[in-house]
Amino acid sequence: MMAEFLGAVSGIAGLVDVSAKVAIGLFNLGQAIGSAGQEIRAVAHSTKLISGVLGHLNSVMAGEGRAGWPSSPMRGNILIGDAINLCRPILDDCESVVEIFQPLICKTGRRGERAVLRLRMLFERSRLLKHRDNLHKLTEILTLHIATLNYAHANRMNVPEETR
Repeated sequence: MMAEFLGAVSGIAGLVDVSAKVAIGLFNLGQAIGSAGQEIRAVAHSTKLISGVLGHLNSVMAGEGRAGWPSSPMRGNILIGDAINLCRPILDDCESVVEIFQPLICKTGRRGERAVLRLRMLFERSRLLKHRDNLHKLTEILTLHIATLNYAHANRMNVPEETR
């Protein structure tokens, strides 16, 4: 059971790194395409938000690991694992979009190539907006899970030790 818990904490820590990297790349992409990048920057904000929520969940879980896990660790681990499994492909796909548009971000390559990439961004926009919506939903789920963990921890601290 502790190995599963540590696996969940490790998985979350990895997603924090990926989501932070993707957020920075998307912010840079939004800047590179100017006013057309407003929606891309919105996706970057969502990615940054999920990174923050995952970071907080990671710290809450690490603290719980020292103090003992709430009463139903398996259910919590399953929920977290499901969220991680949903987040990873979204963040990986966002990362691949950032890599595709790297010449536009870094202002490298020929002008014609950058013009084609700007045009391609029109088609990729809907994909990124769908990812933003999914990241918002996952953020809400993870935030609720964090609140549940915090509530369980607070209740455990209020219960006299002899009744635990």
